[in-house]
Amino acid sequence: MLFPWLGSYAFLALERMLKIKCAAELGLRGLDPSRPYFMQFKMKADEETFFEVLAAEAEKDFDPIDLVYPGEVPYFDRYDEFVPEELVRKGFAEGVLDIEGMKQRVLGWRDHA
Repeated sequence: MLFPWLGSYAFLALERMLKIKCAAELGLRGLDPSRPYFMQFKMKADEETFFEVLAAEAEKDFDPIDLVYPGEVPYFDRYDEFVPEELVRKGFAEGVLDIEGMKQRVLGWRDHA
């Protein structure tokens, strides 16, 4: 399945949403991203179910920190190592991941399917 271009940080948000919020329901495994160009994976769900599950998750009002892995401290900026870990996590979730861009694209796929 090919998707149209998605910005780098929206792509990263999509990858994380798939792994964290959709993997179990879709039977997703072997997700192998080549950021920000494409991702490959296998799933038990069919194409229609994939887009339905993705859109349903995108419509939910979730906290951006939900897309940061437990225990992950994603040092992203130059001085992040000197900032408290919880602030680094929050800064990454709210300032780096383009969750709104990802949601718009995912819902656009559903609306044009």
